[in-house]
Amino acid sequence: MTVKSYTVTVFVLTALLLVGVLGLTLTVDPYGVHDAAPVAGFNQRKPETDTHVRLYKDRALDRAAPVTVLLGNSRVDAGFDPASDTWPADMRPVFNAGIPGTATEYSLRVLRRALRLSTVKTVIVGLDVLDFRVDPAETDATAPPPADWEVGDGGPLTRARRFMETSLSLKAVIDSLLTIAAQGNPHAAHRAPTGYNTMAEYGGFVALEGHHAIFLQRNLENFANYRRGPKAVARADGTDSAEWRAVKDIIALAGEKGVNLVFVLFPYHADVLEGFRLAGLDPAFEDFKRRLTALAAASGRDIPVWDFSGHSALTDEPVPPPGDTRTHMAGYWEAGHFKAALGDAMVKVMTGAPGARPGILAGFGVRLTPATLEAHLADLRARRQAYAQAHPEAVDRAERQFARTAR
Repeated sequence: MTVKSYTVTVFVLTALLLVGVLGLTLTVDPYGVHDAAPVAGFNQRKPETDTHVRLYKDRALDRAAPVTVLLGNSRVDAGFDPASDTWPADMRPVFNAGIPGTATEYSLRVLRRALRLSTVKTVIVGLDVLDFRVDPAETDATAPPPADWEVGDGGPLTRARRFMETSLSLKAVIDSLLTIAAQGNPHAAHRAPTGYNTMAEYGGFVALEGHHAIFLQRNLENFANYRRGPKAVARADGTDSAEWRAVKDIIALAGEKGVNLVFVLFPYHADVLEGFRLAGLDPAFEDFKRRLTALAAASGRDIPVWDFSGHSALTDEPVPPPGDTRTHMAGYWEAGHFKAALGDAMVKVMTGAPGARPGILAGFGVRLTPATLEAHLADLRARRQAYAQAHPEAVDRAERQFARTAR
């Protein structure tokens, strides 16, 4: 074989290989970023979107052309199903733009991105008090640098890098094959085209280990974080942290664009509330609610602040005993992440759906206002005392777990 023919052969084989790789990755589209048609049994389930979730949701946002956008961290990502019939017709379509591991600064970035779409009329922002914790001695000069989060198209080089990474890389090939293999697994991770994280893999975890084991693992992680992290949400010098600046910018941007804005405080399970108490975070949590309520009121606009964080029949759901792999909790995967069923209950309360208050929803969710806030905080303290009296075994379990994090 001559050098020329050898070169031609190598070139042809390389070209065929690239075509084959592109054919596989663009058709399977393991990260959901190339607009491939979903085919049941082939590429409909997308377990690998976790590795490119920001890019996936950025692309899916355009496809959804939503009227309502949900922003926040993993609690939003897993807790609200945009396809639920609970959403009023005038709020649909709904898109879940919650991103795990991010804070309010990132929600602001996504909001800017979402408001490029003329369809968006309502924005619901989930706020997590844990993201607002600061050392009171912190200043802008000593604050940690902002996370290197990307959102939006970026420049030509960024788009080229993303295309190579999601279509021509070895990882993209492997993830395409893993995606095909996962189609028959009901417990394979999956995000819907609406951005909702189905948490399907947790169904497998519960069947294997039970909720008790999952709660224990996450409680130990969370309690250690609560114990060691800051115990304040405000700086001593009175300046705003990056998170509070983001809240103010979200309020300003929503007002500028004329969209409805709603703030939501999450329905933490009773175990999380016990962790807050044991770590000394309760005063900071109350201060957080005061500051947020004041900011919403000072805007001069009707910005609801809904607090679902207190004890109630829903948030006090008992944790199954060790070894119980048959009981599936109605509202929680583990203490930090609620199920879409609980998200539906929140939507019913916030939208005033018929029958939203009677029965089990009584006492679940309160709209905060400056006039009623202090009475509400007093009521939450009373509910905590009632919980401790009614569930001493649950309180003792949390205290023993919290003690383990001191080691």
